[in-house]
Amino acid sequence: MKRVVRTLLTLALAVVIASPLLAAQGKKGKKAPPKPQDPAAGILKKLEQAELTEEQVVKIKEMAAKVAEKAKALQEKAALTPKQ
Repeated sequence: MKRVVRTLLTLALAVVIASPLLAAQGKKGKKAPPKPQDPAAGILKKLEQAELTEEQVVKIKEMAAKVAEKAKALQEKAALTPKQ
């Protein structure tokens, strides 16, 4: 179980980090800021076939929220502008 949680947390972190980078590549000519994405939604969509219980779904959402907060804090700490 710990291995599954660790893997899901790693995947959530990868999604949180990669999604703004991929969104920026596709919209270089546009000035609209990228919309914040829910990393848990993407993971849960991929795991629909796993038939997760409500408790497991809630746990994944909580972990994704924590990862998103940490990523945002790291981004603010690095003082990156949206263009970077």
